[in-house]
Amino acid sequence: MSNARRCIIILSIILIIPLANAYAHPFLMESSPENFEQLSSPPEKVVITYSEPVEEGFSYIRVTDSNGNRVDNDDTKYFDNDEAKLVVTLKPNLGDDVYTVSTKVLSKVDGHIVDYTFSFIIGEADIEISTAQEQSQQKIEAIYAPESLARFPGIIGQYIVVGVGFGAIYIWRSSIRDGSLRDDLAKIALILGRSASILYIIGVGLVIASAFAMLAIQASTLGIGLDEAIGTGFGNIVLARLIIAFIAGALYPMLKRNGSYNIVALLLGFALLATLSLMGHSAAVSPIAISIDMLHNALAAIWVGTIFYLAFSVMPSLKRLEPDLRTAMISLIIPRFSKVTIVALGILAVTGPTLLFFIETDLNLLFISTYGAILAIKLALIAVMIGAGAFNQFGIHRKAINLIVSLNNAYKDPDHVFSRSIHKRFTNALRVEAAIGIIVLLSIAFLTNAGLPRSEYPFYTSALEKLEAIEINTDNDLPRLFNSTIIDDSKVNLSFKPARVGINTFTVKVSDKDGKPLDDLADAVIKLRQIGKDVSPLVIKLDKVDEQTYIANGTIT
Repeated sequence: MSNARRCIIILSIILIIPLANAYAHPFLMESSPENFEQLSSPPEKVVITYSEPVEEGFSYIRVTDSNGNRVDNDDTKYFDNDEAKLVVTLKPNLGDDVYTVSTKVLSKVDGHIVDYTFSFIIGEADIEISTAQEQSQQKIEAIYAPESLARFPGIIGQYIVVGVGFGAIYIWRSSIRDGSLRDDLAKIALILGRSASILYIIGVGLVIASAFAMLAIQASTLGIGLDEAIGTGFGNIVLARLIIAFIAGALYPMLKRNGSYNIVALLLGFALLATLSLMGHSAAVSPIAISIDMLHNALAAIWVGTIFYLAFSVMPSLKRLEPDLRTAMISLIIPRFSKVTIVALGILAVTGPTLLFFIETDLNLLFISTYGAILAIKLALIAVMIGAGAFNQFGIHRKAINLIVSLNNAYKDPDHVFSRSIHKRFTNALRVEAAIGIIVLLSIAFLTNAGLPRSEYPFYTSALEKLEAIEINTDNDLPRLFNSTIIDDSKVNLSFKPARVGINTFTVKVSDKDGKPLDDLADAVIKLRQIGKDVSPLVIKLDKVDEQTYIANGTIT
């Protein structure tokens, strides 16, 4: 068995290991008791369900009364052996009071520590609205900057590894097969091999440094050692990245001597991409979403990684050729790379929206979230990269072809002015693309480490689903149903804060289409109906503030 085949078999085993544990960012899905639920008798326990599995040893639920005294038994554990559910038992015979539940959980994948706080009521205890709103706030960070910055070098590194492997196989080997350039390109093959190997080892080094940085941040956040951090679910995946990276580093001497190992380098790069998907948002959904995410990452890495390979390895090596030969080589490289770009972008255009559909279907929530803002920046940068690629294909490539045709027609290029110009322009264009690509990867680091829109606005969807309609009574006693729209000639606007399960302040503004008060408006009420349950709607009478504004406090359950 050849060494290359042994490497491929070992790589396949490594890929299987992390696939057994695929998790993602957890946020509170439901609880028992529910937020602001009023109970007639004390519960025996508090059960919380999260969107994803959490680390039992680094998570807890604490329950306190209105005086801040602990009323739980400090025995937080998995509920029914479900890693997405935690339970804590309560002391017996709890009196009528408002109880606050504080929970801190550690993600099994990305290592994020997330705090949640909510309240429930026993008996006839009262709770002030201001206090309730303060207690119901969930301490969720939209962006985890230290973790994002620690992950960023690793993303660049794995893209470099993929780019070197794919570029050497598809771009360079296919060019050498061109009979007219084979002998000339053979002269710089060794130089290019060394340059590509150095770029490759830089990529591997970035992955290793990034992995240690992520583990260090995890350990520091939890106040534990690196060995304990590695023992978490997130640490297991980072450890897998380290193993893959060290294997890739050990491949460097062979890669430097024998280009046939580029296929192994490419596979190792894909293995690193797989671990990134296992830390991402797709792991929160399903194995299908993870597979789509892996394909998405692979195509993106081939595209951007090959740009790194061309900009920092191939183009500097081409300086050793005669200027006219550089032009000929550039005329071959651009269309080949354009084919890769077109295929990659075509697939990315399908997998990107598909992944987004898996992650967040509420576009309104996406648009107002930090996650959506970062995504918009990423897409804008990609559009600029596509524009730069189009310039290479339709500008520089056309000039290269025209120059080659002119030279074949006995045209002389004094001092190779035009050949040098084409090489310089293409090199600069690739460097610009590479620079933008690095910024795109930074946005990806923040995206994969940012909280999902549902975690940033955890009760937004629930609140909107459960608010079915508002009923406006006029003096002719004809009800009008609306959903934040214009009814007949009347304009109705609804807002409610804090837009979460529990006590909310509802504000309704009613006017005619010109913004003037309605003469026939007698009173206004809000009707709340819980979707999917056969229960009577809750009717809340609105108090008049002025000629157009009505306000009331009510509870969304």
